[in-house]
Amino acid sequence: QQVDRNDVHRRAAAAEVDYVIVDSRSAEGLERHRVQTVVVVAISDDAAVRKPCENKLVSFLRGRGLGAVASYRAVPDLAAPPSREQIVQFIAEQQADSVITVRVASLDAAGDAAWIEAWEAWMSRPSTARELVEQSLPAPPGKAKRYGVEIALFDLQQPGRLWGGRTAGHE
Repeated sequence: QQVDRNDVHRRAAAAEVDYVIVDSRSAEGLERHRVQTVVVVAISDDAAVRKPCENKLVSFLRGRGLGAVASYRAVPDLAAPPSREQIVQFIAEQQADSVITVRVASLDAAGDAAWIEAWEAWMSRPSTARELVEQSLPAPPGKAKRYGVEIALFDLQQPGRLWGGRTAGHE
């Protein structure tokens, strides 16, 4: 059975699938602080999929006492974001200090081992949420037989990724 990347977001938003983090890394050299308010970004070029996925994660985070807001409210189309100033204004209005991204990666072409290697290489170098979105969109067309899910937490006070995690490959 082949699965569309957007279907992964849809299934996660509907709580049809539990994704378990099997590997995670924390950044070195960044000062730690308590996360207060998070902007949630489901990296998808399908707004009908992105919105419920972000809403589900926002609800989850709020249920654990964090402030959280869905990014689609400020950036309806990740492939055509508003100006940097508008995004900065939105973040300031929400008093957000962090961004969480959720990204689905196809494992069909390169396989699980190559995806894990690429993820580990990405985790070893500095990155920002904006760079991740730009590198991920537009999403390749088509459906994947195997996929993995990546989650990352980025700090807005000292630009950089604080933490990243990934699931195992799924069918």
